[in-house]
Amino acid sequence: GRIDEYISIEPPGLAPIDGSEHFGFSMFPYYPPHLEQRMCKLLAACGAKCVRAFEMDRCYDEENRTVVPERIEGLAQRMREQAGLTTMLSILAYAPTWASSVPADRPVIEHRFAMPDLAVWKQLVEKYVAGTSFDAYEVWNEPNGGSWNSFPKNQTYAELVRATHEAVKAARPEAQVFVGSANNPDVGWPEDALRLAKGCADGVSFHCYRYWMNPPDPELDAAAPNYMAVGAAMDKMTGRYNGGKPMPLWITEFGYRSPEPDDPAATPHDQAVLLPRAFLALTASGVDRSFWFLLFDREEPGHCFGVCHKDMQIKPAFLAFRTLNEHAAGRRFGRVQKLTDNLYALTLTGDGDAVRAVWTVQHPALMEIAGKHDAIRDLYGRAVVPIALGETAAVVIPAETTIYIQSQTTEPVTVSPLADLELSGETVVAGEPPEYRLKLHSRGEELLAFDAVVEVPRDIREIAGKGYAHVAVKTKHAAFDVPVIYRLSEAVRACLDYGEDGQPLLTVENAGAAARNVRITIDTVSGEQVREIPGREVLQVPIAIASPAVGCGTPVAANVAWDEGEIALCREVWVPARAVRESAGQTTTTQPALELAVWEKNAGDAPAADDLSARVAFAYDRTHLHVAVTATDDAHCQPSAGTNAWIGDSIQLAFANGTLPAGREMVFYLTDDGRKGFTAFDPELNVDGVRFDVGRESSTTTYRIALPLRLLGAAPQPGEQIRFSLILNENDTGAREGYLRWSDGIGRKKNA
Repeated sequence: GRIDEYISIEPPGLAPIDGSEHFGFSMFPYYPPHLEQRMCKLLAACGAKCVRAFEMDRCYDEENRTVVPERIEGLAQRMREQAGLTTMLSILAYAPTWASSVPADRPVIEHRFAMPDLAVWKQLVEKYVAGTSFDAYEVWNEPNGGSWNSFPKNQTYAELVRATHEAVKAARPEAQVFVGSANNPDVGWPEDALRLAKGCADGVSFHCYRYWMNPPDPELDAAAPNYMAVGAAMDKMTGRYNGGKPMPLWITEFGYRSPEPDDPAATPHDQAVLLPRAFLALTASGVDRSFWFLLFDREEPGHCFGVCHKDMQIKPAFLAFRTLNEHAAGRRFGRVQKLTDNLYALTLTGDGDAVRAVWTVQHPALMEIAGKHDAIRDLYGRAVVPIALGETAAVVIPAETTIYIQSQTTEPVTVSPLADLELSGETVVAGEPPEYRLKLHSRGEELLAFDAVVEVPRDIREIAGKGYAHVAVKTKHAAFDVPVIYRLSEAVRACLDYGEDGQPLLTVENAGAAARNVRITIDTVSGEQVREIPGREVLQVPIAIASPAVGCGTPVAANVAWDEGEIALCREVWVPARAVRESAGQTTTTQPALELAVWEKNAGDAPAADDLSARVAFAYDRTHLHVAVTATDDAHCQPSAGTNAWIGDSIQLAFANGTLPAGREMVFYLTDDGRKGFTAFDPELNVDGVRFDVGRESSTTTYRIALPLRLLGAAPQPGEQIRFSLILNENDTGAREGYLRWSDGIGRKKNA
């Protein structure tokens, strides 16, 4: 196999290994015979036991208006036998063109994503399930997103779930039915399915994607849901519909990308280090089956989630998956144990042995091992040799990686953190050596407090924005090497921005350790300035603008040069127009109010003005866009929250510009029990700085929102255009009746 050039690994042969019943892939297994055989060999070689694939619509016979399960059943059987699979999941989607709820002349994709005629659907499902041997069937794929366009979404999906469950159980009562298949970890969507189609599910599924460089560990990122919190929330929710006992939870898609061409500083190793930590955290939090997306990369841009390249050559992540499976097979999972902010552990217990999985999340760590062990393996299955610190055995765990310590008794080894090897600062200036220091923990204080020395890194290589080196640590007992990887930065950084008083500034930072002379020219100031900036210091140069025209920006150009390089900057400095108020040094500009007048019907006719109407006003200042909505609504009903809040009374906003044509969408709401809420539909969106308030008095609901301009991808300059859509959702009876809108970029299609 082709392994990343930065990692020295001898890839194994393709001999099958046993694996954990919990782990597998969501994939597209349709290949010619010779490649199908390699696919099965790779599945067996990495120990995968679960596969999610096989959409029912691949078996549709459009001409004869039926389904032909034989088209995929043979492939499914061969995969089960040749790869040793124990769980196979098929997706019951999408609607047939001859029995969908959209007009016949509409494009095929609109038929596929619409509510089918349920009588026809039940016949198709029953025939498909009777003719296939899958262990479980998932009702649709990501119906809470764009692949289910029948409204109200939660109610129509629940109708589909009831019909599907009846058909599956009629064909094969032992087959399991999983519902939800949501594309985010919010509990609202699967809860609606369980509540509205009570008794029609054997389990819940959803897709749990995160930023691929985000560590999937508890307590590290309070701004985003971590795997442990998601598992606990789902268990609590499903227990309410299952007699207090959590229902089986399957993560039917999750994963992290390997690097793309526009991310040269990343390597396939970055994907590999995240894979075992994610699987371990998910399974320890109660997830019964986890399906990594994908086994192989796909041709589409961005679909490089596979543990193998699209030519079926393996990546480092394949070896990480194989090593994880070797140690997890046949063993029971304990809970994740937090040893330090940087070090986590989990015990896997077999019938007569145990494995201790330990991983770091940010820095390399030195860890003590107490107790008898038989083998220690690293992320890729290579042997790890312990370090003797007197009577103490210790191991080094590189940053963000996992090791496995195996013992031949059910009593796992005891592990204790000794020290972390921390980088001084977040990045290192290109061309300068990194500085590392030991951060000792309590046990490390006893062993290393007075004699540990961290030497200057050696074997330094700088490749595509990253540094690679070895750091020697010497103690009175032993000397050992620690491999390190760190991000590089330029020696000088500069930007044109504003100070706290709103005045424009040129900010220049010397990121290096030594003092540095810089030459500064600004076109609004005559002459060149030569300034010395001490190491690790920041210089701010005020920019004077003579008599700026009200309502206009003043172009400013600046150049910062030093011996090794230069930075050229140009920006239009903004002066607000039509100022109407000032507070805290901010000048705010207002725009005329507009009225929402277009009604889109789901289940009701256009309401009278005293039933539903709204006025919307905008204002902006140097940092925020302000939105004020005053809505007249005779009855307020908001039974949901989170990403399902659009079902009840709420407003949805989406903003787009040239770089964000699809828009950034969010919903603001007031629940029936008085909770004020805000949710961004993109869980990866950084919403720091969003301020809002929602109030209701009599028949008037008011929304006051302040959105950071950086969140919208906008610059605070005159002439900057931000395309937007806004809708006011109407729900008087518990079902979404429709919405008032400004433009049509949210409700029917996502195109702000």
